[in-house]
Amino acid sequence: MQIFLAGAVAEFRATGTLATVAPNILRTILLGTHGYSAFAEGEREAFLAELRQRVALPPEEVETYARSYLEPSLSGSAAYTDLHFLDREPALKHLRASLPLEWLRRFPDLPLETLETLFDMAAGHGDRGELLTLMRERCMALNEGMLPHRNEKQRRFWFIRDFWFSQEVHPLVWAYMERDRDTVLWLEQLRERGRAEDAIWTTLSAPKIERILRTYLTEWPVVPLPSSWGTGSPRGETAYRYLRDIVWQIGRDDPAVALPVVERLLAETIALPSLNDLRSIRADLRRRAATASTRARPAEVAASLDAGLPASVEQLRALVLEFLQEMQKDIRAGHNKVRDQFYDGGERLNEVRAMACVSSWLEPRLAPYDVHDVVEHQLADRNRCDLTTTRMVAGQARMLVIEGKGQWHSDLFTAASAQLADRYGMHPHADEQGIFLVVWYGAGVEVAGRKRHGFASAAELQASIEARLSSHLKGRVDVVVLDVSRA
Repeated sequence: MQIFLAGAVAEFRATGTLATVAPNILRTILLGTHGYSAFAEGEREAFLAELRQRVALPPEEVETYARSYLEPSLSGSAAYTDLHFLDREPALKHLRASLPLEWLRRFPDLPLETLETLFDMAAGHGDRGELLTLMRERCMALNEGMLPHRNEKQRRFWFIRDFWFSQEVHPLVWAYMERDRDTVLWLEQLRERGRAEDAIWTTLSAPKIERILRTYLTEWPVVPLPSSWGTGSPRGETAYRYLRDIVWQIGRDDPAVALPVVERLLAETIALPSLNDLRSIRADLRRRAATASTRARPAEVAASLDAGLPASVEQLRALVLEFLQEMQKDIRAGHNKVRDQFYDGGERLNEVRAMACVSSWLEPRLAPYDVHDVVEHQLADRNRCDLTTTRMVAGQARMLVIEGKGQWHSDLFTAASAQLADRYGMHPHADEQGIFLVVWYGAGVEVAGRKRHGFASAAELQASIEARLSSHLKGRVDVVVLDVSRA
């Protein structure tokens, strides 16, 4: 393949086209361009554009093409299969919803690296119910005595994932995991999984973390934890550090679920080293439970008061959030060409004009609730805020502060705290609450000044911003990423 690819590159450099290269060769080399390192600066993109245009498969041939180049390696259990070919090629991306799950069923004896790639594709793009069924089938099939070394690694692979992804822990799955204290080391290798920004691996639930702590804290005794660590750290130190760190993930769960877990652990002597951590987590969970908003729909908010009008910043925030959700629905549905208002011809609007569009949409809908909005409202100390909504209640202002940013803004990931919460939200009429509103124009637009940002959707960006909110802001500051992209 490399010989054909080098020849095609030489032809492209000489003529600027691949018109004379045979179609079967073009289809072959498309698979190998990712690892080719002899491109000049900027040449790879131009070459790929020409190559993709020449290959341009009809829709009915796309799947056959992908199978013909990837399945031979899978069926032969090759050490490496370039499955990310499905990620890189736009014409093949839709196949990630079906082929990875099919291949996991058809080729059970794949190398672990290949299994991991297929699993993450299936979890990220395929049918989650079918994947859960497959995981359970694999666990049951591998739950029989001693296995060859390779199959033992596969058993570990499937049991860990069944434990992680299934809502309820199957007794046979946990029986296998709890009899080997090295399970902690397997879980530690996945410590980067389950973070808030991970779209595939969700955070472990508080009850699952409790199960881990109760089982393995007695297996791995307390050891000193130096400030630096890495792959060369002793096993005992690595395991114990993981068990100490995972305690903090309990606080990510819903307070109604996590608080009973924390209370039970506080009563156990095995949790004594984490006593202060658990107390801090409990305090934060109690605060979240006390301030949790029961956001009613606009009609329900209105009905809560005799006058049918919001009387607090909390109610005002709930009302505006509901209307922003309705605005998003209008944009997606194409009602009244709301999306087009965020563009000037083919160009996106800047932040000021984009927020003006939001204000224009909200204003007539808020007016019946005696709520007034002001664009570029000037607060004390000349702090600027892009939008406020205000209602007078018994002669006192109730003001919701909204900070607006375009996805490209360099302070995108810090503005919710540094600008909205620390400055605008401290206004005496704002009750330390607010909304951080981001306008999303699509994955092709830079994010926080970065062209290569890795965000494919407004939902992904919103989750990432929310993950950066400190615990004391959650419940008081809402993040809304308004998708106005034309993709």
